[in-house]
Amino acid sequence: MARRLGFAWLRQTHLPEHPSMGRIFASAVAGLSGAATHWLLMMSKQQLRLFPEFQPYESFQRLLISLLGGELHPTAAWAISLVSGGTIIGFLYAQTYSALPFRNGIGKGLAFAAIAWIILNLALFPAIGLGYFAMRTSAGLGASAFSLVMVSIYGMVMGGTYAVLLKYSNRTS
Repeated sequence: MARRLGFAWLRQTHLPEHPSMGRIFASAVAGLSGAATHWLLMMSKQQLRLFPEFQPYESFQRLLISLLGGELHPTAAWAISLVSGGTIIGFLYAQTYSALPFRNGIGKGLAFAAIAWIILNLALFPAIGLGYFAMRTSAGLGASAFSLVMVSIYGMVMGGTYAVLLKYSNRTS
């Protein structure tokens, strides 16, 4: 199956040899894959003008400016999101992987995404001024539902990537 997906090259020397390094590598690559996919979806949202009033990155940037008391380069919020998505989120996913329900990476990624979506709606959205479930935006629950779709896709990509990399990391050790 991996050969069909184009991952056969991973069986050679591309994964670290130490098992824990394989998991760290897999979590970083999976997190970056999910973050890159999320970024592409956000760019598509912007191009399609979907929920134009729902701008979590701009809201996050305003929060950072108020916390730091100064200027913040416009790409800083994107960079922070990409780094946190590629490292922190990937690491958290790897740490919870065995405890998540389902037997495959995509299912586990969806379960992780559901938890993340609840946290987004109950903690991050209110903190950045969007209100619980983005109800302070004119899109209301529509924006929250849209974020569920985006986080779910993020989770599926991250989960599938992590499972494939972990499988081949375990084979090489």
